[in-house]
Amino acid sequence: MARLTLPQRGGPAARRAGFTLIETIAALLLISLLAGLALPFLRGGPGPAALRASAYQVSALLRGDRNAAFASGRPSATLVDSRAGIVRSERGGAGFSTGPGMRVDLSASLPDAIRFYPDGRSSGGDLILSSAGRRIDLRVSRDTGAIALVH
Repeated sequence: MARLTLPQRGGPAARRAGFTLIETIAALLLISLLAGLALPFLRGGPGPAALRASAYQVSALLRGDRNAAFASGRPSATLVDSRAGIVRSERGGAGFSTGPGMRVDLSASLPDAIRFYPDGRSSGGDLILSSAGRRIDLRVSRDTGAIALVH
């Protein structure tokens, strides 16, 4: 009579049936690593928080030039180079440079600067920061030199 044998548990056939826990974890780690490396390249540019932070930096630079005009009794200007994406003070020191995917434009009476005067006035204008369809305007009042962020 023929003897029927059942496969034993843990035998060679059972060990080859699937993936081990270590193999699964290694595959998930590799997928996570690749996704983490690729994600920054898929984004359309800086997000809203980065755009807002940039607007605050430029606003501080404008306020510094306005305060310098008050303190020194001489006009002071914030220079804007839209092509290079740079906003800087004519007094020197640190400036602001846009990163990839961000633009800076100036809509003002002077083509490349906003000038502040010791009596509190300014040449006025709008400095526009934009990225991925979002935009923040920094409006400089002609009469008071006040700087307002408009979302």
